[in-house]
Amino acid sequence: WRWVVVAMLCFGLFCCYIMRVCISTAVIDMGKEYGWTDTQRGLVLSSFYAGYVIPQVPGGWLAARIGGKLVFVCGVVWLAVFTILTPVAAPYFWVLLTVRAVGGLGVAVTFPSMHVMISQWVPPSERSTAVPVAWGGSYLGTIFSMAASGPIIHSMGWPSVFYWFAGASLVWSVLWMFLVSSTPDDHSCISQAELFYLSDFRCQVEEVAAEDVRVLPSVTPSEIEDGEQHIRSKGSLNTTSTATTAKNRPTPWKAMFSSKEVWAIIIAHFCYNWGFYVLLSWIPTYFDQALGFTLDSSSFLGALPYIALWLSCILAGVLSDYLLTKVKMRTVLVRKLCTGIGMSVPVYFCTWIAFTYNPNAALVMVVLTVGFSGLALPGYAANHMDIFPEYAGVLLGISNTIAQLPGMFGVSLAGFIVSATGSFALVFLVTAFVYLVGAVCFVLMAGGERISLKSSESTQ
Repeated sequence: WRWVVVAMLCFGLFCCYIMRVCISTAVIDMGKEYGWTDTQRGLVLSSFYAGYVIPQVPGGWLAARIGGKLVFVCGVVWLAVFTILTPVAAPYFWVLLTVRAVGGLGVAVTFPSMHVMISQWVPPSERSTAVPVAWGGSYLGTIFSMAASGPIIHSMGWPSVFYWFAGASLVWSVLWMFLVSSTPDDHSCISQAELFYLSDFRCQVEEVAAEDVRVLPSVTPSEIEDGEQHIRSKGSLNTTSTATTAKNRPTPWKAMFSSKEVWAIIIAHFCYNWGFYVLLSWIPTYFDQALGFTLDSSSFLGALPYIALWLSCILAGVLSDYLLTKVKMRTVLVRKLCTGIGMSVPVYFCTWIAFTYNPNAALVMVVLTVGFSGLALPGYAANHMDIFPEYAGVLLGISNTIAQLPGMFGVSLAGFIVSATGSFALVFLVTAFVYLVGAVCFVLMAGGERISLKSSESTQ
């Protein structure tokens, strides 16, 4: 059942991204209908992230305490409601910006709650595969939205794409409520064999966590003793044990923000998202305005980079698990290898795009840029669970909060650059530089082992 949960997380993110990304294609016709400038289009595309940046940390904190199942589905349903309202608000520019921002406000909890659920359902030896598979739903959603939005808009008008995609997401939410639980212990259909298998790795995490609890004054010695006795007892883990060692403990904010390993994740996540969001938002317009493709063809061609991205992140995840389990390569080396390659190779291709005027060559370079970036996902994106497994959702919330700033400022800055220069060249050069910064910082600063709160506390 753990892979059913991973698959449902994948489809949940698929739903989120078909609703998020469709406006990248629809904004072309919307801009023509309402007479928007490139700067205004940039504001429409970036307004989503103004709300999306806010609830990341609270979302991770909430999912860790009440379970990721409810938090995740609420985020998807929230976005579906505001996606339906988007065509209604479109004639009123500032109302549209507000609707997009509020839609982002609710869906921001999805990634942190996903990390909480993976940390509960998937053992460390399978996470390099599970994270890209689940996260790959966002890329599949991007592919589908890029490919399908153009034909849907062409045949039924741009408002229809928002209604169709929101309706499909509401159908998924019903299936989610029946098929998924927050933890293996709460699932009614999981086999005893799988439950004991998952309990084994969770016991190991809980035993280490119990050692760390001794430096945190909010838990009494009797509670620790009770928790340790339960951990060593025969049978499956239950929510009482988890509450003792994680839910009722204070979040170690100081240990997180004083750790260079955490900052390596934050910087890499920020730089990755800069490239992802800027290209995601502007590729259809770039194909339409700079390369001269039609709406239908730019919509279809815009999906090609994300097909490459999805394939690369899945293959990199499988290879990472192979290196960890069969080759016995150290976790930190695997994470650095993936992130280093995935964020340094796009530097070369982005620079090429800035100086080429051949549409076919530019298309190939865009596909390679986005495709190679997928190699970074089993690196920095799985690293949260390596260094702070009990607080993976909170840590993902922290890094994802800062990583949304490119969505707010990078996307709108790209629109301003295009309006001021009449070219996308500087947009790609800036993106190349940001990718380079992310690769260097992660390779120099990242770690692969769990950070002990006990040693951290004594050092401080």
